Amino acid sequence: NELGLTPSVYHCNEGHAAFIGIERLRQLVDEMRFSFDQAVEIVRATQLFTTHTPVPAGHDAFSENMLRAYIPHYADRLNISWNSFMNLGRYIEDKADEKFSMSVLAARLSQEMNGVSRIHGRVSREMFQGMFPGFFAEELYISYVTNGVHMPTWTSDKWQELYARILNDKHILNQTDRAAWEKIREIPDEELWDLRETHRKILIEYLRHRVGDDLRLRQENPKFIMRTLEALNAKTLTIGFARRFATYKRAHLLFANPERLAKLVNNKDMPVQFVFAGKAHPADKAGQDLIKRILEYSKMPEFIGKIIFVENYDMKLGAKLVQGVDVWLNTPMRPLEASGTSGEKAVMNGVLNFSVLDGWWAEGYKPNAGWALQEERTYENQHFQDELDAENIYNILEEQIIPDFYNRNEKGIPEKWVTYMKNTIATISPEFTMKRMLDARLGKPGSCFSKSAGFNKKGIKTWR
Repeated sequence: NELGLTPSVYHCNEGHAAFIGIERLRQLVDEMRFSFDQAVEIVRATQLFTTHTPVPAGHDAFSENMLRAYIPHYADRLNISWNSFMNLGRYIEDKADEKFSMSVLAARLSQEMNGVSRIHGRVSREMFQGMFPGFFAEELYISYVTNGVHMPTWTSDKWQELYARILNDKHILNQTDRAAWEKIREIPDEELWDLRETHRKILIEYLRHRVGDDLRLRQENPKFIMRTLEALNAKTLTIGFARRFATYKRAHLLFANPERLAKLVNNKDMPVQFVFAGKAHPADKAGQDLIKRILEYSKMPEFIGKIIFVENYDMKLGAKLVQGVDVWLNTPMRPLEASGTSGEKAVMNGVLNFSVLDGWWAEGYKPNAGWALQEERTYENQHFQDELDAENIYNILEEQIIPDFYNRNEKGIPEKWVTYMKNTIATISPEFTMKRMLDARLGKPGSCFSKSAGFNKKGIKTWR
């Protein structure tokens, strides 16, 4: 209102924004003299809610005492009882001991609701089913629009120059043209591999400066600092793991068998270096412990310079990593990924993904365009599942990823690796640009997530 804007649709991007709904109700009831029920219909008809996390802890919920302390006046201003106001945020109406959920509030006041990937849409329907007694989860109106990434922000200048050539000068507008992306296959292997080598070299030089400064600020032993920086090699297969350090991301999986990992990274003929970066929530002690654990491994003699943790994760570091590593590693606990977008950013830079088939990768993965751990769980016991996934990670690294990277032709080019790069760019990139996601949101024909409306047998509006 202060800006003089009059939007026709309001988007609650995560439950944190849900109070916009009750303020809109207040304006309609208090200022425009609609009844409460009329106001609810108006708000619902013009509001969309996107939920971003399948982790219950990510959905804010407040006690009744908290609401009474800070917004006790809203019920009166809406001409409803306090209990009716509380019901706006309760999964089960009239359940007095239930907290007021911001996500429930957003869901109750939004006509459309979506998760951020196909799997997350299903998980969200299951998560919010308690709000709709008598209906199966699959009957709910909760759909999905898979997250995309903004190509100009995350793609390096050199890659954008290449894309301008193959997609023509209007490449920013032609991101959804699948046929145009196929032209990447006409680019000589030498040119693509040179881009890969160049970006890895840029990353390693950047890490030498940044990690060196971090270690000196921490007053680490000078011998340890020198060994770490000297071990970083611009010719070594570089694998990145960078994201928020929540326990469900399972950053610890790689260290399930330290002896096997040590053999893997110290192979003189086919060495590997892992770069970790990220932050844990200030209240997430378990996530902070994961970071501490990785730092401890990075100081062990067998892992010095082979396991790197970069502090103070930010957009600049994130861009360097998605542009410079060879493989983007992601190991979430199924089905808690929601979407994830860092791997999509990496794709735009010719980086190959190795991930659990969860979030966006369950839709993005194509054979011979990266590597995947199956979507389905084998064990209900999470510890057993972790052990199995760790063994599969080691096996895929040893039997596929590392040999494919180091198996070079007479020109020194890993032909199979470059083929994977071309497959990745041609078949995955056009599916996860922000423009295609926008086309999907607008329901344009041909967009990969365009939606069609209908009604199921019980009269619930559905989207496909």
